[in-house]
Amino acid sequence: YEISLGLVGSEMCIRDRRCRRNAAVLMNLIRNCSNRSIPISRRLIMKVILKSDVKKLGKKGDIVDVADGYGRNFLIARGLAVASTEKSREILAEQKEEEKKQDDANRKAAEDVAKEFENLILEFHVNSGKDGRVFGSVSTKQIAEELTKRGYKIDKRKILDTAPIGSLGVTKVRIELYKGVIGTVRVNVKGND
Repeated sequence: YEISLGLVGSEMCIRDRRCRRNAAVLMNLIRNCSNRSIPISRRLIMKVILKSDVKKLGKKGDIVDVADGYGRNFLIARGLAVASTEKSREILAEQKEEEKKQDDANRKAAEDVAKEFENLILEFHVNSGKDGRVFGSVSTKQIAEELTKRGYKIDKRKILDTAPIGSLGVTKVRIELYKGVIGTVRVNVKGND
């Protein structure tokens, strides 16, 4: 007799009524195997090195274990990963070393710019009344434009103090130049009577 079984969710349904007894024996065997962590079908696992971030799997440069078919048919085929071999691991180590050197150079440059910012004063003129009331303010966009005029390329989103400056006098503004490197610029707001 042939046993005809179909999977419905995690339960099995029997399609051939003549083989209930054999099907029950088979179902008990399957349950016992799953309880003892004995795999019914063996899955092949392979190691891959990710070339870019993959959602729910890892970040660029990670070495991860994936199913053989997923690795070959999806990740490697789409250029998201390469098979993990000795040569590819050596190349990955070299790339990480180069990235670390580049990161150190960028950090050093940002620290130098932060030192230059200590002596820098930006002046802005806004309309003000007799009592020192200010009509207008200085925004992060204006600060970024003034820094660009002076030769520093700073994105306005890197300015940490995002509230517009609406008072006369000197205000210190913090700017994130690189990861963990913060420079401080003094902004002098003067009024036009």
